[in-house]
Formats: sequence, structure tokens, C-alpha cells
Amino acid sequence: MHVIQDLPAPVTPKLTSSTPWLHALMRRLRSAPPASPGLLDRGALAVRAAQVGALLRARGLSAGQPCLIVDEGPAFTLAAVLGAWLVGARPAVHASTMGAGGPDALVTSLRRLRGLLGGPCPVLLPAAAVAVATPGLEFLLGVPERIELAPLPSARWHVPRPSELAYFQLSSGTTGSTKAIAIRWSALMAELEVLVDIAGRSRRLASWLPLNHDFGFTFVLSALDRYDALALARPAEFMADPLGWLRSVASARADHVLMPPFALSYVLRRVAAEALATLDLRCVRRIHVGGESVHPREAARFLEALAPAGLDPRSIVVGYGLGEATCGTHSCHRDGTSIARITRGPFTPGSAVQLNGVHTLDALPELRASELFVSSVGRPSVGVRCWLVDAEGSRVDEERRCGEVVIDGPMRADGYLHAPDAVEPLPRGGVRTGDVGFHHEGQLYLVDRLGNLIIRRGCNFLARELEVTVARALGLHHGRVLVVDTDLQDPESALAVVVQRGEPLDPDETRARLSGLELPAPLSAVYRL
Repeated sequence: MHVIQDLPAPVTPKLTSSTPWLHALMRRLRSAPPASPGLLDRGALAVRAAQVGALLRARGLSAGQPCLIVDEGPAFTLAAVLGAWLVGARPAVHASTMGAGGPDALVTSLRRLRGLLGGPCPVLLPAAAVAVATPGLEFLLGVPERIELAPLPSARWHVPRPSELAYFQLSSGTTGSTKAIAIRWSALMAELEVLVDIAGRSRRLASWLPLNHDFGFTFVLSALDRYDALALARPAEFMADPLGWLRSVASARADHVLMPPFALSYVLRRVAAEALATLDLRCVRRIHVGGESVHPREAARFLEALAPAGLDPRSIVVGYGLGEATCGTHSCHRDGTSIARITRGPFTPGSAVQLNGVHTLDALPELRASELFVSSVGRPSVGVRCWLVDAEGSRVDEERRCGEVVIDGPMRADGYLHAPDAVEPLPRGGVRTGDVGFHHEGQLYLVDRLGNLIIRRGCNFLARELEVTVARALGLHHGRVLVVDTDLQDPESALAVVVQRGEPLDPDETRARLSGLELPAPLSAVYRL
């Protein structure tokens, strides 16, 4: 494979009246040479974006109006976002038809969000997807494979001001209905500075993360003007063939890779060790892992399994962020990912942490029953302010003492859209994230979400740890298992297990598999969804 490396100098992510970042990015994309097979063609992307801009202008979409973009593929979504920005619109990227749960669920979600965003709010979909999935809806704007309109000329490109809203980040909806987080251009520029700091001297990026997710969206957006090559795939492609995707990483000679934590164990479950050993992943310098809690043992198993493929044992770089801060705020890119071995709780904000050791992923010791591992997410990146507070909101400045994580900085979002043109601002003085953590030697270690702690006999147990234990016993992925209290008011109540599985559970086999597990309380029942 031939990868072009001689590209114009990367764009510094700043927004000025003379040369807006958006305009500089478009010009850089237009000057890029044709891409090798399997890589994003950035020259074609620039042309396509300007054509989408012309299509939206012809449709009557004007500056300041919202639009929805269904993430049916990275090239389509990026062109639609850039095209919307060229006319001054405010895009919101929605999950794909498959990611939304099918055509009916997609339409239901789109109708609700259009009411929230207000205005004409066209929904951009590939024309073929409109015909198959959701025909006959007047608000759908099918974008044909070949747009017959001339690209929007640069003289008509919108010039964004730092104070303008750039886009709406849609939350995942895991804690309720999907929310629209309003993000200004100034916050986006600050976040791109964060990602420049995290990415360092990277050259080629491989990712299958959906672009409706803030992690995938902002990282890929930053990579557009700084990387020599981008190998972007859809989530469905990775899920269907994880080995094939890893081969594409090797083929593209990607040095930076994006993966959520669950994908590490997914690879191990779906791909035989012998097949993994045939790969050549010596090119990979960093695997940026974020978006959910990291299970250190799972990450260590992934590194061990891919050691024969030449994967660097220090390649996994854990990060942290949230949509309310536009995305990333912390990363282990400077120090490497450290794993703390601590004594179990209590982990209530303000309580002390007993630290028994700090380790690397390639050298994790055996744990005592009273211990657990928690991962560092690194140090705050450029411009990020992070501190911890106790239950009363007072600062926790002492190291190795738990507190709720609070984030602030220029990348902070405005707030949540609760009606058209009405943003409920985030509280001043930082965003309380709901995550519990502690500091050690300047690094932030995350324990868990405030509501995900199960307390027994004065000790706090991480629900996600118990879920991994139960999932292994049942032969399921831990993402399909929930361990919950049966009575939040009774500290001695039994636990219940909820599993997502298509086939019925055999009662006798389930009892046999779960017998003998070391759990903080008895199991009262197992429920199947």
C-alpha cells in the first residue's frame, strides 16, 4: 500500500476573522492528493462538503438553523457536517439506523429531536437509505451519491464567530432521553487544542467509532487536518469482522487507533489467538481508549494476546472526557497508563484511599479479595481545570482521597437545549461529572459513577467488577450483564442479576455456573431481557 505523506502544513486550530479554522481546513482538504484504497479521500471530501453546502442552501437552510445528520458512514457524515457549517447551520449527528434500533426507532427519535431543535430542521440521509428505511417523510433530505449542483464557492462560505453555536452533541441517552448539548465554536477550538496535545506527532489514524459519539467525532475532526492518512470504518464493519478491521489497521500502517474498552474483550472473544498472532501491529504506537470505564484485566489480556503481533505493551492510552466538556479532558499519553491497586472502599466523596501499589498493564499482580484495580486517565490536558469535591461541594485537595470529579475550561459546553433556541446553561464553577476518583502524583484515577457502588459491610464494591465476574461465569460479555441491589434501603439485601440474551437460561446450569462465586451478598434472582 502507498500512503501519501507530503501534505501542506497542518492547520492550527484557531478561529480568527482573517482565516477561520473551517476555511483553512477546507483549503487543506482540497489540496490533498488522491488517497490510497481504503483511506479517506480528503480532496473528494472537500468537494462533497461544498456540494452538500450548495444542496442545503438550495433547500433554504440558513445560518443559525439546525439540521440532523444520520451517521450512515464516516465519509457521508463528515461531508454533511462540513457542508452544514459552510452555510452556517448547526448540525447534530444522530446514530445510524442500526445504532438507533431500526427504522421505526430512528423515526421516533428524529421526530422528538426535530421538535427540540426547532425550525425546518432537515434530516440528512444518503438517498439510498431514505428509500429503504424511512420513505415518505417530508423532513428527510436524501443526499444522492452524485450531487448535480456546483460546489458552494468559497466566497459564499459562512464565516463563524467564536461566540456562535457550532453544533449540538447528542448524548447517548443511557441515563434517560437523548439530550442536545450546545457547543460554541470557541469551545470546539479549545477541544481541538486538547486533541492536538494528546495526539502528538501522529501520522495515520484508524477508527471505527461512530461519529454521533463525541469521542469519535472530535478526534476524527482533529485528525482531518493533522494526519497523513485516515482509515475510517463503520461500527457494523468492526462488529461483523474484528479480525478484518485489525488487518486494515496493519495495512494502513496506522500509528494511532481509537477503541472503546468493550472492543478489547470483543476482539478476544471473536478472534482466535492463532489468527491474532498472524497480524503485524508493530506500527501501532497508541490505542486511545475511552468512552466508558476501563477494565484493567481485560486490557491486559488484550495486550498479551496481541504481543505475538508486535503490539507495544505500553500502547493502550486511557483517556477521559464528557460531552459537557465537548469531549476529551484527560489522557495518559505523557506518562503511560498506570493501574492503582487499592483496598476496597468506602469510596464516598471525601474518604481516604488506601493505595497498595501502582502497576502497568503488562505487569499486573494477583489481587487479594480485599483489593481492586482502578485505571488512571492521566493528567488534565491543555486548558483543562480539574478538581474534586466532597458530598457538600467542598474541594478535596489531598491526594489519595476520593471526590466527585469537576471539570472546567474553555472547552466547556454552553448547556442543554430544552426548547428551540433555549439553552439551559451549565452551572457556573465547573461541571460536576458524577464520577468518583482520586489524585495520585498528579494523575486522576477513576473509581466509578456515584450510583454504581454497591456497599456491603462498610466496603464499596464496583458494580462493573461484579458484572465482569458474573459475565465470565455465564459465558457472556460484561456489557450484557447488570448486577443491582434488590433494596436500596436495606444494606443487607441480596443482589439481582439482569442479563441480555436471546436464548432462555437453563435454571440448573445457571445455578451451577454461579455457585461458588465470590460476591459481597447472595444472589436472589437472575432475570433475562
